[in-house]
Amino acid sequence: MAYSNNFNAYQKANETVSEVRQVVMLYEGAISFIEQAKVAIEERNYERRYNLINKAIAIVTGLNSCLEFNDETNEVATALDEYYQSLDMRLLYINTNDSIEDCDGVIEDLRVMLNAWRDIADGSADNSNDSEIEEEIGKSKVQSSSSPDLSALKDIQINV
Repeated sequence: MAYSNNFNAYQKANETVSEVRQVVMLYEGAISFIEQAKVAIEERNYERRYNLINKAIAIVTGLNSCLEFNDETNEVATALDEYYQSLDMRLLYINTNDSIEDCDGVIEDLRVMLNAWRDIADGSADNSNDSEIEEEIGKSKVQSSSSPDLSALKDIQINV
């Protein structure tokens, strides 16, 4: 019965919240879990830190799994895929080294991307802001063998 209620709540949210807003909420959730993990590290509560970091990893993995690769979005989707994989590895490392500084670095990168997605959600990311989006992605240390045109970010298909 509880499973049915959870599914109904998810379905209702999925119908009432835009996909871009859902991405914003996921970024906010990941940041919140890592912030809480920092407190758990300070308290030497390793089980809680482990569980919170794993929740952040689940969000990052979920975001990565929702990327749609097609002719129009392949470069951006590839850049985001690399970004999410990098975050995943960094979060796994936090579970082994308990570094507040590493937590802060991941949070900083997530905030940069969160702000870019908020701009898109607010509708302020139009063609005139393509260079700003590229700059935000660049700040998040997305490394690619070539410099992709990130203007397609605002058009990327996300299946949440």
